[in-house]
Amino acid sequence: MYSFELLFVMRGPIATVSIAMCLLFVLSSYSSTIPNNNHFEDSEAQSTSGRSVHYGDWQEHRELPYDEGCSWWEEASNFLLDTSNQLIAVYSEGCTPDFMDVVIYNIEDFSVVQTIENQEILRFLEFSPDGEYLAVMSNGNIRIYETDSWTEDLNQDFNTNYFQGMTWSGGSDRLVVATGNNGGHMFEAPDWDEVEGTTATGIYVAHHPTEDILWYVQSSGSGNVYEYQSVPLVGKRWVMVRSFTLSTSGEFLVSSPDGNALLFGDTYSTTVYSATDYTQINSEIYGGNIKFSSDGESFVSMDYYDIYINSVDKWEAETILEDGGYYYEGAAVFSSNDSEIISIKPYSDYSLLTGWMPDSDSDGVVDYQDLCPNTDSEENSDANGCAQSQKDTDEDGINNRDDVCPRTPSDTSVNSSGCSEEQLNDTDGDGTADAVDICPETPANESGNIYGCSSSQRDVDGDNFVDSIDNCPLFAIEACSNVLSWMTSKEPVSGTSTFINPKWSPDGALLANTETGTGKIFLMNANFLIETELENSVANTYIENYLWAPDSQSIILFWESTDYSNSTCGYSIIELSGTVNPVHNTFSTNCDFVFASAISPDGTKLALSTFSYDDYRGKLTQINIETGDEDFTDEDYWAFELMYTHDGTTLVGSSNRNILMWDTYDGYFLQSKYVWNSYGSISSFLISPDGNSLVSWWTGGHLVMVHSFNSLELLSTTSVERDAESEEVEINDITFSRSNELLYMTIQERTEANNEYFYNSSIHTYEVTESHDLNYITQTDNVSDTRSSPLSSYVSPDETQIVARTSAIDGYIVWDRDSDGDKIEDAEDLCVNTGMNDSADENGCSWEQRDDDSDGISNMYDLCPSTPDGIFTDSVGCSEQQVDGDLDGVCNEGAASTGPANCAGEDECPNTESGKPISSKGCSWEQEDDDLDYVQNGDDNCPDTSLFETADSYGCGEKQRDTDGDTVNDFWDICPSTEMNLTVDEAGCSDIEADSDLDTVCDRDAQSSGPSKCTGTDICPNTGANDTADVNGCSWNQKDDDGDGVFNAIDACPSTTKPDGSPDGCSSWQRDSDDDGIVDAIDECAKTPTDEFSNQVGCSDSQGQGGMASDQDDLSIVKWATILGVILGILLVGGFLLRRDDLDNVDQKTSTEYPEYATRGVMKEGREWIEYPEGSGNSFYRDPSTGQWVKID
Repeated sequence: MYSFELLFVMRGPIATVSIAMCLLFVLSSYSSTIPNNNHFEDSEAQSTSGRSVHYGDWQEHRELPYDEGCSWWEEASNFLLDTSNQLIAVYSEGCTPDFMDVVIYNIEDFSVVQTIENQEILRFLEFSPDGEYLAVMSNGNIRIYETDSWTEDLNQDFNTNYFQGMTWSGGSDRLVVATGNNGGHMFEAPDWDEVEGTTATGIYVAHHPTEDILWYVQSSGSGNVYEYQSVPLVGKRWVMVRSFTLSTSGEFLVSSPDGNALLFGDTYSTTVYSATDYTQINSEIYGGNIKFSSDGESFVSMDYYDIYINSVDKWEAETILEDGGYYYEGAAVFSSNDSEIISIKPYSDYSLLTGWMPDSDSDGVVDYQDLCPNTDSEENSDANGCAQSQKDTDEDGINNRDDVCPRTPSDTSVNSSGCSEEQLNDTDGDGTADAVDICPETPANESGNIYGCSSSQRDVDGDNFVDSIDNCPLFAIEACSNVLSWMTSKEPVSGTSTFINPKWSPDGALLANTETGTGKIFLMNANFLIETELENSVANTYIENYLWAPDSQSIILFWESTDYSNSTCGYSIIELSGTVNPVHNTFSTNCDFVFASAISPDGTKLALSTFSYDDYRGKLTQINIETGDEDFTDEDYWAFELMYTHDGTTLVGSSNRNILMWDTYDGYFLQSKYVWNSYGSISSFLISPDGNSLVSWWTGGHLVMVHSFNSLELLSTTSVERDAESEEVEINDITFSRSNELLYMTIQERTEANNEYFYNSSIHTYEVTESHDLNYITQTDNVSDTRSSPLSSYVSPDETQIVARTSAIDGYIVWDRDSDGDKIEDAEDLCVNTGMNDSADENGCSWEQRDDDSDGISNMYDLCPSTPDGIFTDSVGCSEQQVDGDLDGVCNEGAASTGPANCAGEDECPNTESGKPISSKGCSWEQEDDDLDYVQNGDDNCPDTSLFETADSYGCGEKQRDTDGDTVNDFWDICPSTEMNLTVDEAGCSDIEADSDLDTVCDRDAQSSGPSKCTGTDICPNTGANDTADVNGCSWNQKDDDGDGVFNAIDACPSTTKPDGSPDGCSSWQRDSDDDGIVDAIDECAKTPTDEFSNQVGCSDSQGQGGMASDQDDLSIVKWATILGVILGILLVGGFLLRRDDLDNVDQKTSTEYPEYATRGVMKEGREWIEYPEGSGNSFYRDPSTGQWVKID
């Protein structure tokens, strides 16, 4: 124990010494095991400051489309791209049976330098490191061209091999081709003869940039290293020096520019390995198709969607070039000086060669073209890189963003908000100066358009109802009913499988469609029968889009040149009354495609947003349709979507995340505001029918935003409703209802089940509240497919149907209106106004709308829903008997109506017998209650009951009835329940009701003395029938003469003088329990056996107390003294032992042993005593109340 305590005491110092020794050990080895962080920071700073590649945003600044023989639904694939010095080499498989040539472009202007004819599918296209050669390789052919003269130095077929990989040496004097068989092929300059190479079986190969080292690898990752060494007696040979295994699989192998790393990967990802021990350096790099920068510090990679700029220092992506494109089998590479990235990606029917350059302020304009290089990221810039805060159009010294009055005349003084004194005069406070305000009394809580007119002052449809209260603001009809939902059979319309892009004429009579394959436009009627074919009569063009004129009498076809070298765009106006001689107008010869188009509400203006690859810019133009002349052109902004306001005063567009606005009168650019702060760009937008709000959304997302039209203040953001199982939600289209109260959203949701994706499309209906919140109401059934198939929907102008197109169904599907949203289309719905929360039957009717009793009144309005068949009813569905049951001309109480006979009043007696005279209350004499006792006269046995009595069911009051039949009426009967045939006194009480034990003494609660006249008060109410009672009503048996608490009748000791509460009435002086002749009070031996004699204190000889019970002799004194001495000695020894145990920290506890209950003791001084165990000194006495032994301490 003491050694343990010593160890415990020393534990702190020992631990301290141990820790100190450990720290010394760690410090002694620290410098040799921990990397030097300063070295890391220095190298990072060096690589950042010295690199030639910009890490930050990049932006396309030029593009060149080129033809690959693809139709609009096809895309080219297998792109090969490389750059060197001022050249770009491009190849793709194309879409024609003929093989595509290799085209060499000048990097400065994308002009064609050389075309290399080709008759094979190429696998590799790569310039030599010094740029003097271009290698072109197919599966079995290798060619090498000199880039200064395009002389072909090598053209060799290898029909027995399948080429897999290719690599140049760092000095551009060796080209190695891997085939997986005996090293493949090796060619060396200057003659490019094939030389003896390696014996490797790898299918991918990489050459060290500066040394004669080759790495070969299989797709599984196993590989070999070869070095060019001097072999004795043989000379220089390629010798395998080691094998290795990479931990991933791949489809290409590239060496880093310094030869210290190998990059092995596929289209999706690339892994970097050490070129010395072949361990993995990084976890994963996005994409493949690796191309290094000229300084070797960076490289580009790409997958199907994005281009990544990666650092060699970190081996991770620094910048992602995203433009929403699809780079399937595309390519990307740095220019020779790393200032530009050249990429190529497929589009429908052509591909784009694109140049990217840095865009430091991320405003969409590359730095060298950016006139305003520090644009705020929250603002939208124009084509020159300038945002509204960086421009001052009216040159009043206040930038456009902060200029409250943007059209200040020149040479006019303005305040800090850009407003002149004249512009500050705005009497109605609508933001429009009085000088140009044509609605000078705009209400205070409303905003006006650019001419100061609010929706309560506009009447766009000219129906004499201002837009703010017009149920149909855009239609001059009485009312627009809301359509809550739509129904479809999901079966395609016959004859529509080849048509897409349906557009309704404004009057809803015709549907314009594009035929796939031919691009022709066909007009169908509402039954989908073709009525007219519209041919494009402009040579060498194709129809890109079309718009209906507002009057539905003509259609405008927009066309573009089919020749990519001819950037011509125009439109043709075809009158439906005579389609033979359309009007053609070429509006631009520097236009490659039309981004967006819109026609003004009056049909006189045409807005076009176009784009040209020549200068890589877009522009917005408004054209006078009648003359074909341009009203205005804005080359600073263009839009992806265009729409005129309903009053035609403003042209609205969207560009990326911004809303743009122009004055349609003079083209003045009104504003550009960044309104979409979520991921993605604005796909499209709508202006509400009342013109007060603007709704925008992104097709790839699930959010819908509502902005105030005039201020573009955000009013609400809504995440569309989705199923619980949906993993992705996309908005395909949104349409306003004619009433301005609903939005119809076409939604596609993706779910997954059993490892398979399902795409469910449906049309959701949302309510637009007064506060501009969007509340989900209902949605249609799903159209499902295992392919992603967005549903494009086109609502007819009268909202009778929706024509939808999806790739999941071969043809148009029609959604018919279900106005009440009860899943029954209106054409089959017998009840078109079923409540949204009501359950409808197969006829579309809810319970409220049905007429279950066939009385011509629907349940909702039928106040009597169970009218028998054939019974005539009133206007609320009630027959005469249902409102006047006894047909007495007085209406039933609570009658639903007056019935066909027009009953009157309220019938207080609804069951009057026919033919009986009645009162105005509908009651006969028998049904009346003359004495007002609530018992009709016909049933009243006591017709004159007073008003102060309570009548029974027979009409009798207390003074008129004798309930117990004792001849005393209830009013005076104080014993109202007397048994029959008993004699009673004048109070109606019998003897037994006054004296229950009939002992002539009245009960305590007796109401009277009864016929026998009992007296007194009975304190013994249950005296026996034959017992004599005293004046208190008690017999001898009910008394306690000796006062011991026990009645005489059960007292076993009737003369007890000292009662002790015994239940038998006997005290201990009267009881001898053991029947030994000695009463218990003096019996010192309570259980003397019956066959023994006891002495004068009740003890027998066997009880051992014969002499001790009478006197104590000297022997007993000595005996007891001896016992006490022994006990004292035991106590002393025990105390010593306890003290010793206490010192030794040992707890000793003693327990007391009690004698058994049956053990007999000795009687002394009236108590039974015993020492137990004998000789222990423990004395006990028996408790007389419990009989248990009690220890004396």
